[in-house]
Amino acid sequence: MNEEQQIVAGIMCEQMEPPIAVEQLNREATLADLGLNSLKFMLVIIEIEHRLEKSIFKVELMPELKTVGDVLDLVA
Repeated sequence: MNEEQQIVAGIMCEQMEPPIAVEQLNREATLADLGLNSLKFMLVIIEIEHRLEKSIFKVELMPELKTVGDVLDLVA
């Protein structure tokens, strides 16, 4: 993972209940597996954009974002 992907992974791990370590995050895990419903996922995206200081999300991509790997690839 590059530096930005590590930041994204960290944010996703923080949002899980209970939070997990980044090392435990699996690229194939679905957002549902992480307990990220659509509202929580949007909060994650907002936090990612805030910390990276850039826009990464497009609404038309939402149906394609199903796994951790999909989200990490937004900043690859």
